[in-house]
Amino acid sequence: MTDTAAPHLQELSDAQIERYARHLVLPQIDEDGQLTLLNSRVAVVGGGGLGCAVVQSLAAAGLGHITVFDPDVVELSNLQRQVLHTTADIGQPKVASIRAAVAALNPDVTLEARQIAVTAEAARAQLAGFDVIVDGCDNAPTRLAVADAAEALRLPLVTGAIFQCEGQMTTLKPYEPGMPRLLDFFPDLASPRPGQSCAEVGVFAPLCPLLGAWMASEVIKERLSLAQSPGLARGEGLARSEGLARSESLARSEGLARSEGQGLTGRLLMLDLMAARVRVFALEPTAKTLPSQPL
Repeated sequence: MTDTAAPHLQELSDAQIERYARHLVLPQIDEDGQLTLLNSRVAVVGGGGLGCAVVQSLAAAGLGHITVFDPDVVELSNLQRQVLHTTADIGQPKVASIRAAVAALNPDVTLEARQIAVTAEAARAQLAGFDVIVDGCDNAPTRLAVADAAEALRLPLVTGAIFQCEGQMTTLKPYEPGMPRLLDFFPDLASPRPGQSCAEVGVFAPLCPLLGAWMASEVIKERLSLAQSPGLARGEGLARSEGLARSESLARSEGLARSEGQGLTGRLLMLDLMAARVRVFALEPTAKTLPSQPL
């Protein structure tokens, strides 16, 4: 990783207090949390649909240093779902397009553009020195290389994938006792099937920004120690177990008490936009894998 570290920020400027005002009044973030975000370093592997959405949300939130790895250039067919690229960017490196978009969005954020692929041979060196790694790539070899490197480096890995109108994501920390690896969730990645690329099967445009924003949320929760992992019963619905329970709790609350976060370590979130359904699955202790889902 190129050493472009900025001085450690210890207090917010007047402009930053105004920019992040809606964060500062959240008891889950406040000024200390915002400073943590501004001093954080995140690697995003992939500058496509998920990568663009993750970077957009993190940059707006004030994640201070983001490095994006992607060897590709912007194509016209990307613009249907890759929200940081524009028509004027066609033919330009994706990482350059993303860097320009982030510069326009938030000058507090340093975007390091790496127009290279993350490879199995170099992944550990490429991904060292970050606080969290995000995997938004579109091929099995890179996913496995990133997952192996994150485990070796003992770094949280927020990984997501899309397929037509469905998306899925999890946070991997296999260096912690009892926590699963990527292949525990998706054993088929070891022998990927042909004919599963976005170009061949299609992608519903709203899926990428929705899932990418959710991935960015998990990154922020990891950095602010808001991602507790108590686990869910396998197949328990998110709306009932988390959404409604949280709404009812807030409705009963007389103040703005700091609520405990719940992360996705050891759990798989699945989003189906056509069915308007979100489900969260926990990896069963007695069964080492879940049924594989299309990536």
